[in-house]
Amino acid sequence: TAMHRDDVPGLSTKGDGRWDYPALSLPALREGEPRPGDEANRAGLHFADPRDLLLPAPAGAEADKALPGG
Repeated sequence: TAMHRDDVPGLSTKGDGRWDYPALSLPALREGEPRPGDEANRAGLHFADPRDLLLPAPAGAEADKALPGG
């Protein structure tokens, strides 16, 4: 039986002030392309759009207009 993360002292993330990120999902692949760990993809290449591999912004985050892309 495995312990849930919230049951382990020091690992709880409830109410500790960390950012609240939306649920993550795997990026879409081009049709017919294997995932990086697939046996058919011996080189381990990513066929997804690299922009889809970035973390989404956490809830409440605001773009910094002073930074490029902000």
